[in-house]
Amino acid sequence: LAASAAAVALGGADRATTLTNLELGDILALGEHTEITTSVTIDDDGAAQFAVYSSGDPSGRGAMVLRASGVVTGAPSDGIESPPPSESAAPVDLYELFRTAGLAHGPAFAGVTEGMLHEDGWASARVALPVAALQDQHYRMHPALIDACFQALAISGSRLGLDSDDEAVLAARVERMAIFGDPQRGGQVLARIELDE
Repeated sequence: LAASAAAVALGGADRATTLTNLELGDILALGEHTEITTSVTIDDDGAAQFAVYSSGDPSGRGAMVLRASGVVTGAPSDGIESPPPSESAAPVDLYELFRTAGLAHGPAFAGVTEGMLHEDGWASARVALPVAALQDQHYRMHPALIDACFQALAISGSRLGLDSDDEAVLAARVERMAIFGDPQRGGQVLARIELDE
């Protein structure tokens, strides 16, 4: 949602974009009709500062609550690292990992294949929009595809020894996310999770 609004403000939704300093606030529980407000401000450097709000009351009449904020620029990042080729990279069956933790993903949210855990904690995987989610094509980046990218973090997180007895881990901040080309076509995701001390 934010990437779409900011990309349009920067000159076109088909441009490569980089999202930085994404801060995720309170979880938004979606109802049948959930109103969301997105504000975008272009700063002096040409970057789009965005914020996403919704009512804190399910009725929609409560005070507005900040759900997410960050910065979007209209160029691919030149600071994205990638894991070096490594013969020691280990394959990870992501959905078996989830099942062991007691999590089940329906067909619309099972878009990750070829999961690999690299040295230094990097994860790589192929992501694609599952057939079950193809009926909704009006997104800049489909929520199920975003979810698949976040799922890849679990591959990286598997090196931390988290298991089904641990509390759930939720992403609170994304340092940098780069979108190249048309995200609806899927592609490769590179991800690394770091826990705050």
